[in-house]
Amino acid sequence: MLKLDDKSDEQLLKHFSENHRRAIKKGKKYNLICRKLSTTTEIFQFADGYSKMFMRRRIKRSYDKSLKSFISIFEWLKNKNVGFFVGTYEEEKMVGGMLILIRNDRAEYYSGF
Repeated sequence: MLKLDDKSDEQLLKHFSENHRRAIKKGKKYNLICRKLSTTTEIFQFADGYSKMFMRRRIKRSYDKSLKSFISIFEWLKNKNVGFFVGTYEEEKMVGGMLILIRNDRAEYYSGF
């Protein structure tokens, strides 16, 4: 987990691995946009991308169970304000995403694709 308060972008990036910093730089180069997900439709897109990641890895994972879990988590997060989903977009297509949970002043990656 990474303490976020009063950190600049540069200070935050120092805590990432070299591979993650490279991926962020590449994302900027290709004009990828990250934004907080706010609708159930976006959670459907998130679950779709998540399931496709497992299919590519030849790991059996139920789309319906994943979708049901993500929608339940999404509704819980909206009510409790203890985390959020983020989508990474290339134009209007979601190409990545992550679920971030917040505890006190720390944010933690929980799941994603």
